[in-house]
Amino acid sequence: MKHFFKIIIFVCLLLPLKLKSQSDLKTYQYLIENSITALQESRNSEAEQQLDSLINIYQTDEQLFAKRLYLGDGLSEKQMNAFVTKSILYTQACFFKGLILLKSDRPYEALINFKISVESDSSFSDGFLGIADSYMAIYQYPKALEIYTYVLSIEPSNTYALLKSASALGFLKMYDQAVKKLDQAIKLDSTCTLCYQNKGYYLLLNKEYDNALIHLDMTLKAEPNDPYALNNKGFVLHKLNESKEGLKLIDASLKTFPDNHHAYLNKALIYLDKKKQKEACGFFSKAISLGLEPQYNDRTKPLVTECPQ
Repeated sequence: MKHFFKIIIFVCLLLPLKLKSQSDLKTYQYLIENSITALQESRNSEAEQQLDSLINIYQTDEQLFAKRLYLGDGLSEKQMNAFVTKSILYTQACFFKGLILLKSDRPYEALINFKISVESDSSFSDGFLGIADSYMAIYQYPKALEIYTYVLSIEPSNTYALLKSASALGFLKMYDQAVKKLDQAIKLDSTCTLCYQNKGYYLLLNKEYDNALIHLDMTLKAEPNDPYALNNKGFVLHKLNESKEGLKLIDASLKTFPDNHHAYLNKALIYLDKKKQKEACGFFSKAISLGLEPQYNDRTKPLVTECPQ
């Protein structure tokens, strides 16, 4: 997440404020600091345990807080401020846990935690980006696009949101709109290699092969061995009647990323165009074994017809 470390800095600055006389807040501080350290060191399981402990403690404290208010016992200003601080730390813990869950391929659980993280702050863009990314992971592209659009309404210069909204538009086959989003991102950051790479890919899907080649070459100028750009350029060259050179580039991409099912899909499509069904079906089967899901990829339709699995 783009602003991940900005959030960490915010939390760390917040924690020392009026906490020294509050032993229960020290527990919150200890848990959040340990979880942040674990996250920075990629010890995600340990970080999740620390965050779960904080979340459980907060839920108990919240019940006690509500009970005291209901019974009319009254709370001092100091106690009120302490609970506000606890609430902030709780929402931050939910955000960090959402990141871990999303990376662990648990998007539904991540979604719940990200939603909690934005309940008290409608301007917390990273929390909303987490929600949108979770929707992307469960193929809810219209919902994801809606959230990315909301983030851009409060942060028009958020390059990550532009990139991801382009991705959502691409899955919705709105390639022209995806390219426009990437053009906006490129205006904000002319060095965004991923922007050029993705734009080249959507131009490829839109069958604008000459323009696609220009943008993929711009990517490869910055990153000559990028497997995605090499693979996509290979397919573009095939469509521009340079199949031999195109296959060489796809094979070169597989040396860097041997498990890229998109590369095997491109090889399958090329061989199908060349009327070599046996080879095409072999590469198609390989792509499926590496994770290609034909039902979610329109490019596989001719292969599904020719290569029954």
